[in-house]
Amino acid sequence: MFMRRFKRKLSRKYNDISFKLMSSPKVAQGMGIALIAGGAVLVSANIASAITAPASGSFAYDIYDIAVNDMVKGPIGYIGGLGAMVWGAFSAIQQKLGMAACSILGGGALIKADAITQSLGLIF
Repeated sequence: MFMRRFKRKLSRKYNDISFKLMSSPKVAQGMGIALIAGGAVLVSANIASAITAPASGSFAYDIYDIAVNDMVKGPIGYIGGLGAMVWGAFSAIQQKLGMAACSILGGGALIKADAITQSLGLIF
């Protein structure tokens, strides 16, 4: 009996609060501004372009060669991606599903980073 009455009061309270919020002119104005700002961001977004690999001998080619070719595409990137996927599997076993999903997706992206970059270069 008490729980039914409590639930009824609680539902009335939250229904009144949501109705008051939605009928408030300040809330409506804020929602309108947010929608207009989001639309402006979508409309004014520039076309993204992928970074092309620098030619040998150009500015900062050595840094690019070490960071991308030797690390990301090499054994360091592969082991890092594989380690992230294993960590994700252990996290999934421990019921930490958010961390598991992020780890597995990030590890897969790290293993296939060169293919992802190449496909984004074709799209944009």
